[in-house]
Order: sequence, then C-alpha cells, then structure tokens
Amino acid sequence: MLIRAAGAQTDPLANFLTWHAAGDHVRALEALARHGAPLVDLDHIRKHLDSLANVGDATGYDALLREHATQLGAVPVDAADPGAFLAWARTAAALIRAPGGRTGAGFVAAERLVLANRRLVVPRADGTDVPTDPGDLDVLIDGRPRLAHRIITSPRAEMLALIELDEPIETTTLRVGHSGLIRVGDPVHAVELDAHGVPTLISGTVQGLDRYSEENPLILRVELPAGSRPSDCALFNASGEAIAVPGVRPNTKDSGPTTKDDSISFAITLDTIDDLLSTTRPD
Repeated sequence: MLIRAAGAQTDPLANFLTWHAAGDHVRALEALARHGAPLVDLDHIRKHLDSLANVGDATGYDALLREHATQLGAVPVDAADPGAFLAWARTAAALIRAPGGRTGAGFVAAERLVLANRRLVVPRADGTDVPTDPGDLDVLIDGRPRLAHRIITSPRAEMLALIELDEPIETTTLRVGHSGLIRVGDPVHAVELDAHGVPTLISGTVQGLDRYSEENPLILRVELPAGSRPSDCALFNASGEAIAVPGVRPNTKDSGPTTKDDSISFAITLDTIDDLLSTTRPD
C-alpha cells in the first residue's frame, strides 16, 4: 500500500516521507534529493537522519546532525576545544557511588532516568545478580546529590541499567548513535569524572570491530590513553552521540578478545538501549 502510494505521488517531499515509512531508505533519499529545498520540520530532519543511518552514510549523517545540532539537542565533540561538550557533560554526567567502594558514572537519558553500567548497580556474586538497594546509591549530578528511587534492568540489556531518580534533571538528555555507522579509525571520546563529578575529555580511536553472532551487539576494540579511567557507561562518537559501553570484556566461548596493551579496551554498542527504555514507557 505504501509503495503504491509513493509511486503515485509527484511531490518529492511527500514521496520521501512515504518511502521512509515503507523502510526503503535509498528511494527516500533519492526523493529528497529531487526536493532540493532544505528541510525545516524537525520530524522531517529526524527522518532524514534515520535514512542516512540506514544506508550507512556516516559522512552525510554527521554533517546533517551538526547543521541542526541545536534543534536536535546534539553537542558535537571538538577534541581541540571540548568546552561545549564538557559543559553539557557537567550537567548530564552522574557520579555514582555504590556499596563496597564501587564507583562509576552514568548519563541522564530521560527526564529522571540515569543510564548506568549494569554491573555497577547490579553486581554478580557466584554467578547471580545481586541488585543494590537504590537508597544505598550516592548519585551526584552537577555537584548536587540526587536521590535514587528505583533500579531498572532488562534481560535484553545485559550491560545497562537505568537509575530512576526522585526528581527530574534539567539538562539535554543523552543522544544515542547508530552502531551501523561506526568504522575502524573513527575518533571516539569518553568522559573521566573526578571525585567531585567534574568531567574531563579522553579521546582515542576505534581499532577494530567484532561480532560473535548476529544476535550479539557489536564489540569495539578501542585505543584510549593508557591509565585513563573513562566513564563505564558511555563512549561517544565525534557527533557527541553515545555509541557504546566502554571497559567491558565480552563473554564468549574462547573468552573473547584479549590484549596485553593497556591502552586497548573493549566496548559493546548500545543496540539494546531501546529495550531498556521501553520498560519505562506506559503500555
């Protein structure tokens, strides 16, 4: 039905929207090229980004995101002058202290939800998950303590958890990128938090990509400065989008990739974050 409708339309913009809805992103982009005029509707711009991501056009995606960064709530990373990105991170990064001396970081993913590494708030003992009482978590955002109300997990998001706070956080929430646009050699960035939650930027590159089955997320081999302690919640691309959970070791039959180089670490892409966030939405 959508394909017949697209074929019957003469307006290139309407054609683009119909092909996008049908999931034919190549034809959607061809129709948009015929449209010629810049898009102004934010929903149309998001659809344009989605089509670019689905055809693997990383260069076009990054250029469009930067062009509309303010409208989209994106904060691209300028490694030479990271002030704008770090100013955002100061308001969106959470320093999390858990019982037993465990310390990590998270990022505000929705109004009152903080995305965190699951193993920080749900450690394992003898192969069994041991959820932390939310009241035992110390969460610091922008220098202010925040009360944790609930910890949310999903079986399909093995490396991620959400911490629901008692009060909403006023900040630009975390943008999540597309794993299909990640390439070997891409710059990547992480945030290191000091004891007061003040962020500094750590930059590196993607050294390799691995996937152990079609069902598993993509695993990145990432080179970061030796001895650095990046956030264990999010690794960012140059567009300022979260793309992976750093500092993890994949669980495979052969124990996964290994390295003796302490500048090389591993990260798992955030493909499962939608499954986790969907558990917080009304049915």
